[in-house]
Amino acid sequence: MHLKTASPATDIYMATGLMARLIGDGMPSRLRKFADGCRYDAPRMRPQDAWRLLGELDELLGPRKFRPFTV
Repeated sequence: MHLKTASPATDIYMATGLMARLIGDGMPSRLRKFADGCRYDAPRMRPQDAWRLLGELDELLGPRKFRPFTV
């Protein structure tokens, strides 16, 4: 068994997979393209900088909105 070293690309891959599962089939196509770019099989092909990627996601989604969460 050959183990690979975890990297920032691993975190991005896993977080993107979770996002895709939470959104499901209703994910808009532009967000799907963004997610697909984060989930290449080869880690060297995936984004490595989470902060830069967050900036790209913010541009894609537009301004953030505060939504209060009450329990």
